[in-house]
Amino acid sequence: MQQVIKDLFYVVPLSRNCEKIYKNKTHILLGISPFNSKFSQNYIHQLIDWSSKNFKNVTVLLAGDEAKNLLEALGTPTTKAERKVRKEIRRHFRFSEEALRKNGRDVYGKIKVQSFAKEKCRVLH
Repeated sequence: MQQVIKDLFYVVPLSRNCEKIYKNKTHILLGISPFNSKFSQNYIHQLIDWSSKNFKNVTVLLAGDEAKNLLEALGTPTTKAERKVRKEIRRHFRFSEEALRKNGRDVYGKIKVQSFAKEKCRVLH
């Protein structure tokens, strides 16, 4: 397997199955980390722009309770952790929604907040 370079992003399939899925270009799932400074508004827009040009379907996955658990493990009080996570999710949701709309994508059901603890996704719209 070789590295494929497309615009701003490097695509490195981790397995032959990943490579097959990538070449099919049917769907991409973008995971956005709430407290990773790399996921700025500009970067999210670039990522969704690239994805929209290269894949038929684009879905954005935002962390939910797990981000709160991380902050609590680092000593942040629960109420403050919940508030910080809600703020970051809303911010990343807004950036993702703007980028999807800009690329002519349907937003409804395309941005999901994952909660592994509850074993389901909440769909925001």
